[in-house]
Amino acid sequence: MDRAALADFLRRSRARLNPAEAGPALPATGGRRRRTPGLRREEASALAGISVDYWIRLEQARGPRPSPQVLSALARALRLRPDERDHLFRLAGQAPPPRPAPPETVAPGPALVLAQLTDLPGVILTDYGQVLAQNALSVALGGDLLAGPPGFGRNLVHRFFTRPPAREILPAEDRPRHAAAMAAELRAVCAARPDDPRPAALVRELLAVSEEFAALWREHRVGVRRGDRKRFRHPAAGLLELDCETLLAPDGEQRLVIHSARPGTDSHRRLRALAAAAAEAGAAAAAGAGAGAG
Repeated sequence: MDRAALADFLRRSRARLNPAEAGPALPATGGRRRRTPGLRREEASALAGISVDYWIRLEQARGPRPSPQVLSALARALRLRPDERDHLFRLAGQAPPPRPAPPETVAPGPALVLAQLTDLPGVILTDYGQVLAQNALSVALGGDLLAGPPGFGRNLVHRFFTRPPAREILPAEDRPRHAAAMAAELRAVCAARPDDPRPAALVRELLAVSEEFAALWREHRVGVRRGDRKRFRHPAAGLLELDCETLLAPDGEQRLVIHSARPGTDSHRRLRALAAAAAEAGAAAAAGAGAGAG
């Protein structure tokens, strides 16, 4: 526990909070004028349900280590965001509580970026591999990942371990490395959100149907890929060596995965040709739909 840092964080968080944001639960001030910004100690302690003396001792780095229940009350009273709440718990030497399960709807930020991508394959998915959106070039490269049935039929990890055709886009010698990375990422998600039933259900399903996944799961590897270099075998474009970059949404539980080719390489030329073909096919489909509507 870092008492000095905890005390400083509490003081600054209290000073940053506008009293108007505290809502009707804020205790009456008796008409006293505020000399400093933020909440008074008695107001903050009342919102947290603890004594003023305890709050003062915490802000003066003299108090005992707060329990997780007290820390949750402090976070609510100070209107802390999830990242700030987790920081508060760590300063107090406590493990942050699990975050709620993320919604399976596309976050605005990644959706806006994906909409601007026309010459790079992009896909938005959850941290446990559930595909939420992809652009036209991603479909041209790896197929329509949203064409499967709802649920795990649209999950990249499930597809990789249960559908042999889904992994044929990767050279055979590259598949073991990607399989191990997927299992390690899924274990990291389950450890971060033990109360989220969705990744837990995915693990149970894969353990039941894939001996390959079960063997990797027993290795107990944990890790999250932020970037990678992948090779794809496309039936028309040929071999593509692409850099894979992962952009995280603010909550860290959705990600936009973008593939790009290094300029001047054969892969760059092949990817541009694939993008042109995808754009041409999209324009033809749109024209056909317009003619049909007319």
